[in-house]
Amino acid sequence: MKTLKNISLAVLIFTVFLCQFSKAQSGEVEKKNDGQNVDEKQKDASDANTERPAWANAAAKVFSDWKIIQCDRSPTVKLGKNDGYRLILQKSRKEYPDDMQQQARPYSAVNKDDQKNRNFVLRHSHIDLVVLPEDKEGIASLIKGKIPWMGLEQEQFVKPVYLGKGLGFEWFVNATLYHQECLRDKLGLVGGDDRLQLLVDGLFVQDKHDWTRNSLEHLVAKAGDEALPYIQKAVEQHINNDPGLAVRPLAYMYSEQSTQLLKSFYALPETRDAVAYALIHKPYRKEAKVEYLDILKRQAYVSEAIEACIEFDWKDFIPILENICSKPRYWPMFRDAFIAKRHLEGHPISNDVMEAKKTLLQLVWSPSKIDSEILQKAKQTMLQYQDVDAVAVIAIDMALFNTKANGADIARLNEVGWEILRKIPVQTTRKLLEFISKSFKEEYQQRDRLKLQEFLDSLPE
Repeated sequence: MKTLKNISLAVLIFTVFLCQFSKAQSGEVEKKNDGQNVDEKQKDASDANTERPAWANAAAKVFSDWKIIQCDRSPTVKLGKNDGYRLILQKSRKEYPDDMQQQARPYSAVNKDDQKNRNFVLRHSHIDLVVLPEDKEGIASLIKGKIPWMGLEQEQFVKPVYLGKGLGFEWFVNATLYHQECLRDKLGLVGGDDRLQLLVDGLFVQDKHDWTRNSLEHLVAKAGDEALPYIQKAVEQHINNDPGLAVRPLAYMYSEQSTQLLKSFYALPETRDAVAYALIHKPYRKEAKVEYLDILKRQAYVSEAIEACIEFDWKDFIPILENICSKPRYWPMFRDAFIAKRHLEGHPISNDVMEAKKTLLQLVWSPSKIDSEILQKAKQTMLQYQDVDAVAVIAIDMALFNTKANGADIARLNEVGWEILRKIPVQTTRKLLEFISKSFKEEYQQRDRLKLQEFLDSLPE
């Protein structure tokens, strides 16, 4: 009898141990799931596609990479006789503490085990969607302010919006302006709050990393000329509060009307810089010749403005290019103006020389693709070219080249540039180098000035 009791006790202890072990294993699985505890109701809401109402499936399809947190099959939003159904979607991401992201060693050097064990915090964004049976009495737009929104965690700016009618329902959402526009577009919803007014107003929203304004620029541009009155109105209303934010979508709008609006905004000091930025986006606009000329005079966006004047063969830009060459603010500005001036004057730098430069640039971008024979041929092409000033400019450009690429590869290209300069007649090299060196007056140009001076000191008298 005593033996039987001992056996029963042992079985009981073993059973308790198994239960505790199972719970621990279960907790570990939940912990691995991106740090989230997902209950069975949420799993059911996400997986039971066939049980979800058609309107919910349609919305969930638009945001297929979002998790469904709540999906009503019967009304839960109490609005008197207009009770509604709610669908909540969630998207999560891992955020690592700043001190972990600012480690002394580069990210690539952190081994996989370190990455796996790094602490993180989950950040969530939500789409809170409410639908009501289609309203026949025209009061849907009044209901928006009465909907009890859930107050869920959000990473970016959100706004309650009446989206309009569709699939037999009135649609309301509290979400980012970008996501509400996605819903309208994909579901073909009709009516609702003025979508263009919402999008243009959103250009002035300031949130994390300027996410809202950046996400809306192309949506405003997509509306085409229909958006132009909204943009003009926004500029007028925000004339003392960064009106250029409303101009930004015009960079991606290429109609005659949008170009004319840009030209009118260029006349305003408050929007001039924003218009200049819009005009340097391709395709360039021939109708904006006066504006490109002024951009060059002000030495802003010089490379792009020069591309435009070459594309449209604006020879009357030559005096401006000469002025830039005589008083450049920095080296690339001189280089681009010099090459463009040669082109517009009718004796452009030969394609062979420009191709040779592209070949030599492979020393940085594709060092394995350029062998000694190819390297020598490219250098020889340059040294045999009769326009010595042009060769000198290209050689200086390679000698001063700098970027975040591999330092050893950059050094190889720099040395090729100095090598070519040494083989050019000294009188040409010295005159040009001294002029360029004197043009480097800013503190950030000290590196290039010192390199040029060191090279000048090494030249024979």
